[in-house]
Amino acid sequence: MNLKRPIFCLLLICGLLTGFTKSPAQSYRLKTYHNSRYGFLIQYPDSFTAQRAPENGDGLGWKSKDGLAYLTSYGSNVDPEVTIQSLYADALKDIAGKPSYARLTDSWFVLSWEQEGTIYYQKVFFGEASYNGFQFSYPAAQKGDYAAMTDAISKSFHRGDTSHSQ
Repeated sequence: MNLKRPIFCLLLICGLLTGFTKSPAQSYRLKTYHNSRYGFLIQYPDSFTAQRAPENGDGLGWKSKDGLAYLTSYGSNVDPEVTIQSLYADALKDIAGKPSYARLTDSWFVLSWEQEGTIYYQKVFFGEASYNGFQFSYPAAQKGDYAAMTDAISKSFHRGDTSHSQ
């Protein structure tokens, strides 16, 4: 009896049930982006594709290979009448419903919410003259796949010097 074919089939099935079926979000490496205008750093998945950079150099965006997950990093100068509280309030107005997580401090805020089948995570650092942050979104059906990636991206973000206009 030739056992090569059944063993090959068994190995193929085992491979499909384990490592071969992992989504891109379950196994990833991070690359670092440094924004030269606002000075912030963020890590992004190496499997994501960079989008066209804006001419003013205020940030950069990336999307997953399937086009369903997006990461956007950005910076902006602050108008004198804008406060962290007003920026936070404006962000809340853009959310349909109640955020699943919200935290506001004197210099940063985080919002997370689900809207129309997509999960959003936004973190913003605020200073006297500028702010910078990022937003990450992905399909709610893939929350288990993207939760660890969201945490890694959030921990990787280092604010630039927000005490000066850029």
